Amino acid sequence: MLLFTENTWGTGNGPDIQRTDLWRVDFSEPLEYLRSLPPRLFQSVGLQYSNLPQESSCDAYRIAFPATKIRTMYVIQDTVPQQFPSYVETLDTVRVDFRHSDQEGHSPVYTFLQAWRCLVRMGRVGQTTEPAFLLPSESFRPLFRFNIPVYLLNGLNSDEDFENFDADASSGVKSLNLNASYTLIDSWLSGIQQGALNKQASAQAHDITAMLQVREVLP
Repeated sequence: MLLFTENTWGTGNGPDIQRTDLWRVDFSEPLEYLRSLPPRLFQSVGLQYSNLPQESSCDAYRIAFPATKIRTMYVIQDTVPQQFPSYVETLDTVRVDFRHSDQEGHSPVYTFLQAWRCLVRMGRVGQTTEPAFLLPSESFRPLFRFNIPVYLLNGLNSDEDFENFDADASSGVKSLNLNASYTLIDSWLSGIQQGALNKQASAQAHDITAMLQVREVLP
């Protein structure tokens, strides 16, 4: 079966027709929790509390969901091996790719991801020099798992749509057509990766990838 799709961003005649932020990720829960922490925790790991994103919703140009797998169990029946379903395997990481232009200067998304990773590693002794938040007290139990809503948005493909597009709206879901929505249950940040930096390229931008470990993905 062949599927033919059309890049609706690239077929319009309005401004910025090659935008790729077709995904909107809502980091309200982890961002709100990070803001509730004392600013001195951020200073201890070299982060600026004031550099956290002002908006909880971030645009991502690609999200890769893991496959849901059922382990295969082999049973011998009359000397013939048969395959039967066994237990459900845990999900692999959800990959979320952000695009950051070096012309923007400071990246609030990367600061947020760094702070979340420090929160995940809070109170854990690392084998490297990677920083982690210190426990304010022995009885303090930090939260590091959160529910993350993600939205798949339809691109704008007409001049009228571009004229009506409100780039400063608090929620891109209201500005664009909502195609699908998902919720990443009990998500925690397991890794951060920066893409290759190529100063010879005409478009000076690089990728920031977040790997989220989730318990399940609900539609």
